[in-house]
Amino acid sequence: MSSGNNEIDSPSPTENEVAEACRKVFLAGCWLIRNGFGRMAVLPYATPSGCHWRCEYHPVGRPDRAFFRYSTGSGTRYLASHCGGSIRKDVSPRKLAESIMVSVPESLIEACSGEASAETLRWLDQAEAHVASGYIPEAFHEYTEDHSRWILFRTDGGNNSLMAPPPGYVVPGEELNVMSEEFWSAAEKRWNSISRSKQIGLGTGVLCDDDSCSDLAERVRHAFADVSGFEAIRVLRATVAAIHAQAQKTDGVRGGPLPVSTAPPDDPAVRRAGRLLSMVHELHKTGRQRLRVCAGHSHDGSEWRCAVTFSDNVLPDGWTPREFSLCADYAPEDGTGFFGWKDSAGKDARALAALFVERFPEIAAAAVGRDWAYAGWFAEMLGRAEHGRLPSFYEGVGMSFPDGVEPPPPPCGSEARLIESGTGFDLISNEDLTLADLPPRGAGYEALWPFCLTYNGHANGLRRIADCRAIADAAERKGLGRCSMDELRVTAFYRQRQAKQYDQEPPPASLVEAISNAVEEIRDRLSLTERKGL
Repeated sequence: MSSGNNEIDSPSPTENEVAEACRKVFLAGCWLIRNGFGRMAVLPYATPSGCHWRCEYHPVGRPDRAFFRYSTGSGTRYLASHCGGSIRKDVSPRKLAESIMVSVPESLIEACSGEASAETLRWLDQAEAHVASGYIPEAFHEYTEDHSRWILFRTDGGNNSLMAPPPGYVVPGEELNVMSEEFWSAAEKRWNSISRSKQIGLGTGVLCDDDSCSDLAERVRHAFADVSGFEAIRVLRATVAAIHAQAQKTDGVRGGPLPVSTAPPDDPAVRRAGRLLSMVHELHKTGRQRLRVCAGHSHDGSEWRCAVTFSDNVLPDGWTPREFSLCADYAPEDGTGFFGWKDSAGKDARALAALFVERFPEIAAAAVGRDWAYAGWFAEMLGRAEHGRLPSFYEGVGMSFPDGVEPPPPPCGSEARLIESGTGFDLISNEDLTLADLPPRGAGYEALWPFCLTYNGHANGLRRIADCRAIADAAERKGLGRCSMDELRVTAFYRQRQAKQYDQEPPPASLVEAISNAVEEIRDRLSLTERKGL
């Protein structure tokens, strides 16, 4: 639909016509979000002078990439600041929306395209109801201090009101680009680490594998389209680091033997990790082959972690701890102070093994015994670690075991026993979760919190509370409708842990609302799945 041939509007609209124009522009944005542009946001606000109301359309979270702007200074000339065309002042919100999108660049159309989340659709219902009641939304003005609520004002002398901002709302000036996403920020951290090496080696396996490359290639394509020219170098370096990380997990796993390692890795963090694993190997040589490791990465992939325990404390998968309290936990912040020891700096693997027996006598005693299958698997894994390819049994929000990595053999001779849930409630997997397991719609906190604990957000101790907080904050920042089921359940779990601090009084309404929002998004997902008969 071309906008250039439409009737030119009156240059002097009345105050009521301008107010109606504001509502129409806002509703046109809502129509676009409902109809194929679910990753678009509408941003209404007051100019610094307070003389005019403006409304912009932009991709969610990116107000710096606005592609449509309207100001009440243009009256009913809706396209005056857009493409210079004109349309009738009585145009419908839908026709206005269609006219706006005619001249939008393809890159921005792609950035905004997609289905709106159930959370966003609920917000649209509320916003459109307010507009129908005579209100005009306003995100902020020059003196706004609280950005947690939008103002609803009237031009007919009625009282103002408030409403929640839309999912994914970002205050202008605090917008995040693609390099702020967890994947790219983790890749950039990795680049900062490996860039200290004189050179890095990459086997061809990871780049020859279409499955390994496809997701990364799509990420890179979107990243270069999203950043400005001077930031493109960040994307390039982070891409190299991401390929390097993937190569560490896959090269040499599926293929033949590796070359003999003749020099330690350049990365000091990888060297420390290798020394820790060599310590376990030394203990295996002393007859403690039932000593096992559970190694993996933090939710954003930026930290490698390792817990050392004994086979009776490991689930049948060969690596997940039954009780994290029976593990010796190593984290990157320990540095050369392994397990928090202040006297371990500079000690080799054998000296660390002696300290381990002395300072973790229960674990060392429980590890006595033969397990040739695990000791052999561990020796091969240690060879890969000497080339910088650290073992990783869990990664990402869902704690999934990575494809292409050979899992450790199951424990040898361990006695089967009841596995505690870790939350005090029976756990329900994502696959087994049904609508019947959810609290009623609109339930209060007393009905919500037991459901939160049907998911172990700590993953038996492998995920720190800081990880849970980061996942929940990121999920709410980008919008629950764009999150995985694991992200939703971690969000509910963590917000309940926060609310638990208020046992002697009702938890804050904001925490209850956060839990309810996550539960309702889960309900919408399950409802859709059940309607499809999946």
